[in-house]
Amino acid sequence: MEDSQLKEAIVVNASTRKDLTDPNAHLIYEALEQLGRSTDPQNLIDRIRRLEIGLPAEDEFSMLLGWLGKCKLVHKLDQLQTPPESKSDYQVPDLLAIFEHNNKPIPVLIEVKSAKSNVLSWKPNYFEGLKRYGQEIGLPVLVAWKGETSVTEFGFWSLFNLENIKLAQKNYNINRETAMKENLLGLLAGDFAVELKDGVGLYLIIRKVEKLNESKEDGQVNETWRIRIEDAYYTNGDGERVNNLDPGLWALFISAFPQERQEEVDDTLHRLSFLVSSGVNTGVFAHRALPILLMFMSKEEDRLRWRDILQNYRSPIDCQQLRTGAKNGITQKIVRYVFNFVPQTKPDFLRD
Repeated sequence: MEDSQLKEAIVVNASTRKDLTDPNAHLIYEALEQLGRSTDPQNLIDRIRRLEIGLPAEDEFSMLLGWLGKCKLVHKLDQLQTPPESKSDYQVPDLLAIFEHNNKPIPVLIEVKSAKSNVLSWKPNYFEGLKRYGQEIGLPVLVAWKGETSVTEFGFWSLFNLENIKLAQKNYNINRETAMKENLLGLLAGDFAVELKDGVGLYLIIRKVEKLNESKEDGQVNETWRIRIEDAYYTNGDGERVNNLDPGLWALFISAFPQERQEEVDDTLHRLSFLVSSGVNTGVFAHRALPILLMFMSKEEDRLRWRDILQNYRSPIDCQQLRTGAKNGITQKIVRYVFNFVPQTKPDFLRD
């Protein structure tokens, strides 16, 4: 099939659907548009893969903003600029968002970045293009930066004012520490953090009912049993038994890791526990809880498909339930602190 015929088929297919945001059609169509008249299947596959790599960070952050509860609207901005010479003066941001702050709508532009380095560095024309676009549109420009961590694949997001990026020797730079100090994600979007108490844990008492089979491999004995869970309960920070957690507290416990796993096995019982222990990270950011919970409940083994999650707007728990669970956890001696963060420097557009 010629590329023009494939494009036409995609457009016709999309136009006959009630949902005009089919991610596969958009990826294929955009890839074909970028490739022009090339009909090489491998070129098409490579282009789609590159698009799929670049878009998930925007999709993830859009989903997080909607889920945290204080964003009234977020949508992507089309970055196909005309005339071509405008690219030397303007850099179009990735997203437009409208937050509800002090009972007022706050519209902003957001540039989304994902990087493992500790410093975000931009050439002057890139920084100035974003700034100029915001000035002439009349909206503040913010930067959403996702940084990976060595502990897990789920990184930390920060959202800060473009003005926090300062000119160094040649480029405009901001380090991770400054980005977190100036983070607006709590003030604007509703993000918060929770610290669980040491000793909070989940305990399972499992009885061996019947051995189904036994095998040996490289000197290792592997057994398969039919089992019955005889008891399951939580403990709070004082070691007291808690039989049930509300959904918000359960979600916070699942999101607090790494956890210490302990096992005791004898001829009849298997005792298994997962403990929040001193010396490890016991803090949970709400925005990090969502991807952890989604992965926990996902059938996908490799990664989260944020476009699908965003379009179907599916989440295992509402963020307000998470906050309610955090407050209840203080009374139940499970939560030590609940943190609501404000930036070190409040931007001008929020000072009134």
